[in-house]
Amino acid sequence: MKSFQLELPAIHTRFGPGCTDGLRDEIQRSGGKALVVCTEGGAKRYKPMIAALEEQCVAVFDKALPHCPVDTAMDALKSFILSEASCIVAIGGGSTLGLGKFVAAQTGRPWFAIPTTFSGSEMTSLYGIKIDNEKRTRRSTACRAHIVFYDAVLAASLPKHETVTTGMNCLAHCVEALYSPNINPLAVNMSLEGVSILSSTLPCCVETPTDIDARQKALYAGLIGGLLVEMVGIGMHHKICHVIGGHHDIAHADTNSAVLPHVIAFNQRALGNTGLALANAFDVSDAAAGAYALAKRLDAPVSLRDLGVSHDELPALATESMRHIQHNPRPFTQGDLLGLLERAWHGEPPEN
Repeated sequence: MKSFQLELPAIHTRFGPGCTDGLRDEIQRSGGKALVVCTEGGAKRYKPMIAALEEQCVAVFDKALPHCPVDTAMDALKSFILSEASCIVAIGGGSTLGLGKFVAAQTGRPWFAIPTTFSGSEMTSLYGIKIDNEKRTRRSTACRAHIVFYDAVLAASLPKHETVTTGMNCLAHCVEALYSPNINPLAVNMSLEGVSILSSTLPCCVETPTDIDARQKALYAGLIGGLLVEMVGIGMHHKICHVIGGHHDIAHADTNSAVLPHVIAFNQRALGNTGLALANAFDVSDAAAGAYALAKRLDAPVSLRDLGVSHDELPALATESMRHIQHNPRPFTQGDLLGLLERAWHGEPPEN
């Protein structure tokens, strides 16, 4: 067994259907006045839960957007200050949780995460804001959630598209952890478990949205994916997706299913036995084909063209991605990245 270093974040989690029933008590312990952060759609979807907070909810900021534009982040901070809130409650996916992190990092106040997607953002001390066309990421222990509530009953109302795309984002977290330079045996086992859970439960979540058991298991995979990002970081796939997100108003989750199969195909020969274990986690003989087949089964985006990326932009995206990728199990050139983006743009099956 190789030597390794391991640092685990200390985050309090509550896991299980109905666990958000304890939120009111936690808000009270934190000063009794919460700013609720969500998207515009989330404000409608989670209206009963927000209403149940009664006087504890002193304001609602429902303008969370993908990639957390700096103007939106500053508006959320202003809302927190003007409302004289004592804590933040962020409910939803990565866009909303990112705002919770930003406000917490700026104010030093506690925030409570209620993830209803599988982005895993709630488990990390990493957050980002979009300035001009660049998404700039930061890391701060001040933005770690005070408590994370994983409640499949609340998450069951998540629309199909967000269920699918954030599930594929979580899948990418699990896959990329396998070839991080900071990998350790615990992370390997968690990664493979996450892939196995997602490949079996995401179709259930889509086909039967009210299957609470399947959704709770998928939330568990989201927890795993977030922990892996915190433990070992991200790689080529996420760097490419962040670059695309910086140039387009495309939700980060949407780009994952289009790019991931091709990154796996590029790297899997360099993974050796780990690549075989990854394929087994998908219950297939080829991991890249397994990721692509899962995306197709879920009706997830598989083409950057269909997401609005112009073919003329691909060389620039490859150039910028080249600057941001710090490590990869296989050497690569700018031409390799361009070829990968070409296949992702066309939505073609991955090529080894």
